[in-house]
Amino acid sequence: LEEIANEMGIAWGTEEFEFSIAEGNRAETELFEICNVNAIHLDYFIDISNLEPSEQAAAFWLIDNCNYSPRDALHRYHEVDIYEGSALEAATTFFDNMYGHLLPEFVRGYIDYESFSNDMERGGDLCEFVFDGTTWSCVNANSF
Repeated sequence: LEEIANEMGIAWGTEEFEFSIAEGNRAETELFEICNVNAIHLDYFIDISNLEPSEQAAAFWLIDNCNYSPRDALHRYHEVDIYEGSALEAATTFFDNMYGHLLPEFVRGYIDYESFSNDMERGGDLCEFVFDGTTWSCVNANSF
């Protein structure tokens, strides 16, 4: 068939093309790059870029840190326990929400939140990352 197509002057083979982002904000550009956009991932990229910023950050984390495909990230971003802020801030909030009500007020001043944060990070429960110029933390990182 290729010979016949050549004789008739018809182009043969696969045409190659490349996707690029011409206009977009910082978040869209970062998502475009991490999604490795091609014909297969284009629809998933569009769906992810239409999410709320915290949901975009969760999808970005799944793709960048857990090697999820854009398709899989789109289906699981809602499972990520995301916090806008540093790992220390996230660990402090997590501790206070889980245990703060159990402790007398005078004891709280003795809590070493930095050590708690480091333990969570080393244990794989907490992961800090930057997306769209904002620091985010995943508080259930070991679930993925």
